[in-house]
Amino acid sequence: MYILTVPEGPSGYGIFLNNSAVNVTVNKNHIAYNHLGISIDANNSTGIVITQNTITDNVLEGIRFNAGYDLAENPVQPLVTDNAIYRNARGPSMMILGELSANPEGIYGGGLLNPSERLQLDANWYGKNDYTTWDYDTAVVGYGTMCPRINTTYIVFKGINSTSPGNYSITFYKNGEIASNLTSFDLYATLNRGQTVKLKLHLMLLTVSDYSDSMQVTIFPSTIQ
Repeated sequence: MYILTVPEGPSGYGIFLNNSAVNVTVNKNHIAYNHLGISIDANNSTGIVITQNTITDNVLEGIRFNAGYDLAENPVQPLVTDNAIYRNARGPSMMILGELSANPEGIYGGGLLNPSERLQLDANWYGKNDYTTWDYDTAVVGYGTMCPRINTTYIVFKGINSTSPGNYSITFYKNGEIASNLTSFDLYATLNRGQTVKLKLHLMLLTVSDYSDSMQVTIFPSTIQ
């Protein structure tokens, strides 16, 4: 892990996997306000697991698979799922590639034109119900955008219901099923009562009852910003 003296910027990496990454698990961390959230640059890698983390507000990507990253013989493919990866790529920088990226000089470089060569990742929450694939022509990068060398699905929410004054419930789904392993995270919403007000809302995951067909996430408003 490198935090200060790195060439990419003074705020450094949240986590840096370099030279070797064999059976590495990154679980239930809050990785925020770094220059780059998780940088993966290890060769002969296998068994990388990144789950149930909040990865947010990093200058560049939330997770980057760098040019030096490659796989061991007969590897266990990386598992990246049930994370909240959002509001990354906030800049400033001359290289902002979205919430996640795979380096064009690395093993997934051909994925830009050949979908079979893309990095395959499972579902995560990317800050909204879909994402935009950035490209060189439109230069759409930043929040909620995804590298074209990565193929992933996304965790989505369906419906916001008021349960009592100031309290709301949201149901999150992963690949059509209840997202019961999704990490807790902060959600920002704008409520309009004659004027637009931005509230910081905290999500708390509740236990699914035997008779419930959905997992409820209750939002408790706290600080008005």
